[in-house]
Amino acid sequence: MQRTLESVKRLKVTTLADNLTYHGRLLGQWGLSFLLEIEDKHGKGHKIIIDSAAQKTAFLFNIDRLKIDLRGLEAIVLSHGHRDHTAATVELAKRSRRRVRVFAHPHTFKSRYLATKKGRKWSRIAKGERIEDLERAGARLILAREPQEIIPGVMTTGEIPRLTSYEKIPRALGKRFIVIEGRPQRDQILDDQSLIVNVRGQGAWVLSGCAHSGIVNTLKRVKDISPSSSVHAVIGGFHLVSRKKHEIKPIIDALKGYKPKLISPCHCTGFLATRMIWDAFEKEFILNFSGRTIDSGKMTQQRLI
Repeated sequence: MQRTLESVKRLKVTTLADNLTYHGRLLGQWGLSFLLEIEDKHGKGHKIIIDSAAQKTAFLFNIDRLKIDLRGLEAIVLSHGHRDHTAATVELAKRSRRRVRVFAHPHTFKSRYLATKKGRKWSRIAKGERIEDLERAGARLILAREPQEIIPGVMTTGEIPRLTSYEKIPRALGKRFIVIEGRPQRDQILDDQSLIVNVRGQGAWVLSGCAHSGIVNTLKRVKDISPSSSVHAVIGGFHLVSRKKHEIKPIIDALKGYKPKLISPCHCTGFLATRMIWDAFEKEFILNFSGRTIDSGKMTQQRLI
């Protein structure tokens, strides 16, 4: 599915939830959420949120402390159906005060479990945050495997093909299963997707949740969708937290081939991988944390704090 993406004038990304926090007035958590404030080619403003964190109270606390007004929020993109990304989607829908669109893969709201020697450890999006709850809150769900345009210049990747030999499904203490139409099958986390924002004069800004498909596979998907768009920025979780140096190195080598001008790993990337990415992209690296703002129209100052 190739297309030429329209461009937006400007993008501002604010991290609403992440493992780290630099500001003493905000809370960190093992979860992720980004607010995107976009100025389209006509100068009109748009608000989109990617993911809704892991801990609802801490997440909403940060939004309130940052004095973020979510009235008019147009869309929520769920990168995948894990609990550390889906804790407060209904609350965001209510705060939008409109029929907000929620974009997700069809597997996002399915039940999952980890089969271990001690039995099954079930996992599902929390009660109060499921499809029926979102519909009661007035949200309009768009469940699709294929890329979806949110506004001109902003698009989901949809399901991401697994092409690289060095990016594997994350390790777990057991076998992962997902229940599809009442039958369990091995869970390849096919619901993993990212977001593309094509910024005028720069290129594609790619925002990932956990990149369970692999961050390199994600960028391959971006180029497959829009071959003419260069990769300007990569922001989000890379899910390298359990990887060793020899596993991380080929991923970094492949990232270098895309020549990003900005790279900001966070959440599930892990300290080792984050340090290695910093070493490889010293000029392009920005440390992320709860409260961090990255603006396409401004050079981010104090990149390491």
